Amino acid sequence: MNDTRERIGVRIHWVAAIAALGALLLAPHMKVWITTLALGAIALRVASRTASPTLLGRILTWSLMVVGTGGILFEHHTLLGRGPGVSLLVVLLGLKTLETFTFRDAFIVIMMGYMTVGAAFLFEQDLLYVIPGAAVAVAVTIVFLRLGDTSAALSLREQSSYALRLLALSVPLALLLFVLFPRISGPMWSLGDAAASGVSGLSDTMSPGRISQLILSNEPAFRASFEGSPPPRELRYWRGPVLSRYDGRTWHPSWWASIPRHEPLAGSGRLSYDILLEPHHKQWLLALDIPDRAPPGAIETQTFQLLSIKPVTERMRYSAESLLDTETDPQLPQRRRRLNLALPPGVAPRAAALVSSWREQYPTARGIVAAALRHFREEPFTYTLTPPALSGDPVDDFLFSTRRGFCEHFSSSFTVLMRLAGIPARVVTGYQGGEWNPIGNYIEVRQSDAHAWSEVWLEGSGWERIDPTAAVSPERVELGIGSTTSLASDLPFLFRARYGAGILNRLRQGWDTINYQWQNWIVAYGPDRQMAMLEKLGFDNPGWRELAWLMALGMALLATLLTLFHFWRIRAVEPVPLKRVYVRLVRKLTTAGMPPGSSEGALDFGERIASANPGIAADLRGITERYTAMRYGSAYSEENLKDLRQRVRRFDPNAR
Repeated sequence: MNDTRERIGVRIHWVAAIAALGALLLAPHMKVWITTLALGAIALRVASRTASPTLLGRILTWSLMVVGTGGILFEHHTLLGRGPGVSLLVVLLGLKTLETFTFRDAFIVIMMGYMTVGAAFLFEQDLLYVIPGAAVAVAVTIVFLRLGDTSAALSLREQSSYALRLLALSVPLALLLFVLFPRISGPMWSLGDAAASGVSGLSDTMSPGRISQLILSNEPAFRASFEGSPPPRELRYWRGPVLSRYDGRTWHPSWWASIPRHEPLAGSGRLSYDILLEPHHKQWLLALDIPDRAPPGAIETQTFQLLSIKPVTERMRYSAESLLDTETDPQLPQRRRRLNLALPPGVAPRAAALVSSWREQYPTARGIVAAALRHFREEPFTYTLTPPALSGDPVDDFLFSTRRGFCEHFSSSFTVLMRLAGIPARVVTGYQGGEWNPIGNYIEVRQSDAHAWSEVWLEGSGWERIDPTAAVSPERVELGIGSTTSLASDLPFLFRARYGAGILNRLRQGWDTINYQWQNWIVAYGPDRQMAMLEKLGFDNPGWRELAWLMALGMALLATLLTLFHFWRIRAVEPVPLKRVYVRLVRKLTTAGMPPGSSEGALDFGERIASANPGIAADLRGITERYTAMRYGSAYSEENLKDLRQRVRRFDPNAR
């Protein structure tokens, strides 16, 4: 391609278009100035009328390179990691387009266009984002073919169709590699600075306002599918961080919350289920109350919480078992009893006086628990997402002044009341409820289902779950937050509508089911999932050598099938009369001592003979170009076939 500068001058608009598409595809994840710099460089190249690089252009390109790299370093303090790495890719895409004058430069831009499609999946793996990514990949492939079609034999429509066929042919190979290529443990889609993005979900501490802010998020937290029937909504308490230390305003986990436990639980109501957990960049895993065993790569702590060995930075799929009816810690050692009774000195004096009166009336722990719940139920407490700020002692201010709050207010004050009464108690945070998706047969739990409740330790029965929020707002537990009438003015409209049974909710559930399967089978396809699938196919725990052999065998089989399909298609598609005309031409040339090469196409064959024989060059080129246009283009017709047949009949390979 010695004349590439002249040709790319005509087609730079196509190259600029796919470069702009790549930059726009990543725009939602980039700083505005990065996208603006890349698009500005692309626009400058389109507006430029020069056909070759100039000194001013080189100075401008290098100046923008310094500005872009310096800006990324200023923003991220490094060029490594997902954010700075992809930012640098976008800047380079724009600047490479700015200095594109040859086909070689254009093909580099095309390769960078493909890289933008892959880079987009580092940020978003939802099925919705596959559509624009696939569109950009198709556009880049069309431009790739358009640049390679130097004879302009194919129209844009034919090039588009050819690009789609090429991508479709790559699907079997992609599926083969996806299934068999050895998977690695660890984050695949979330690299570098992933911890700084996304919805963080629950926190490892609880202070007023934290969970109520989280509830305003409609982002999914996890999805759970059961082997049998799911538990009823009122029993769907998804256990998360357990908080036992209280400093007078904020609850924290204790040292006991990270000690593994190995004792099996006894009880009834055992449930087995799978969880597809969204990344939250913490170590805890969610499980139904009470989990009985930890999945691989995780532990169950002494507070019956599941902890992953490493932070959950990508979607994680795991299996769990829980017991709905079990007795936990029937004996509580003194050290742990003191831990779950500890309060700061002088905390909540008015609450302490109230508890003192209860202790005089109710000699048993259960009587005091019932009195506290009755207090929440009968006093004018209001369940709201916009409670007033608490001043002074937060427990006293809430219990006796504001009386407006959310689950964190009720669970925190209830737990303090129990400790004041000498009853070991702690706060448990997690999620409650979740919406059953009848299309996909799973429970969808969103951040808006975040919840906090209490646990009290009672002599003879161990830890028992007490939800004081249910005493104030029972519909929150039984029907979900979207049906809580007291929150009608606080929740966004879509939150309330998602619990409806209308067609919009059905459509949303249908789309979520498709997206769930995508996440479950594609995004979360890790080493465990791969081994399980291969075992179903009859391969017992294959190593990388066996997988390599399987991939080689599969690729050989695919190549054979594609070759057979290609020959079948040629035989099926190529018009017999046209083939006969070409065979007659080849026979004439072969008789004259000019046979075709073993793998030489019509154009190359004609050009080789024409270059060596100027006397027949014009006629031969006219024949091979017409034949190619009819064979591979849209020029085939009876009239053109008749014309070609006459040209071949008149053609004399010995003419000089």
